Amino acid sequence: MSMKRLLLTLLLIYTTSLYAQSISYGRAQQGKTVIWGIIENENFIEIEKAPWISTKKTGKVFKTLSLKLLAPVNPSKVLAIGLNYRSHSGESGAKKPELFAKFPSSIQTSGDISIPSVATNIHYEGELVIVIGKKLKNATIEEARNAIFGITIGNDISERNWQSEDLQWIRAKASDGFAPVGPYLITGVDWSDLLISTYVNGKLRQNESTAMLIHSPEEIVSWTSKYLTLEPGDVIFTGTPGRTQAIKNGDIVEVKIEELGSLVNRFVWE
Repeated sequence: MSMKRLLLTLLLIYTTSLYAQSISYGRAQQGKTVIWGIIENENFIEIEKAPWISTKKTGKVFKTLSLKLLAPVNPSKVLAIGLNYRSHSGESGAKKPELFAKFPSSIQTSGDISIPSVATNIHYEGELVIVIGKKLKNATIEEARNAIFGITIGNDISERNWQSEDLQWIRAKASDGFAPVGPYLITGVDWSDLLISTYVNGKLRQNESTAMLIHSPEEIVSWTSKYLTLEPGDVIFTGTPGRTQAIKNGDIVEVKIEELGSLVNRFVWE
């Protein structure tokens, strides 16, 4: 066997072992208590704390359908990157990660999203979302990669008129419910080539692989950590591919990412 073939074989074995077993974590309301758990088949196996802290099982098992699922994150920061696919930003792309912020109150999961009655130009943006697992500052690419605990699905909801009218994007990007994620937080999945597909009322509107990201998740995390201290549980939306369109009252938007599942929201104007 040639040295080149040997190195390729070893790399394949390493990559396969690195992502050999994916685990799905969920967060849910059980009575008056918020709990974390491992999702296995139809079961929600409760764990003591958020999974980046501890995955020790409590011994309690619930049927997932008996629980009210919450967003699988409870972040101190909700960050996002714009113009990170050439199909969305144009051929030149962004020379650096174009960072902006949402609020923790923007987070929700699958279900109805209440849209302000004055909104007239709401767009979907299906995205891969990074979840941080370690406190991080001034990280190298390798440190950033090791600090990504897992990934989930997101929809960076945007009001395009407000985006162009306002000095800051707070109304346009960070209104209540404008950052749905979930339904689960997944570890052990190689995020470098996952197909993102967005459907509006069952019709395909976006369809592109994360392999086309201009700035990779680890590059995004490393760059962001130069300016902001990232905390466990923080999330970063990595950008949306292709073109987006306005949606209307009652539309159902489904964002699917292979190996992660589907995030489904109905848009309801107040």
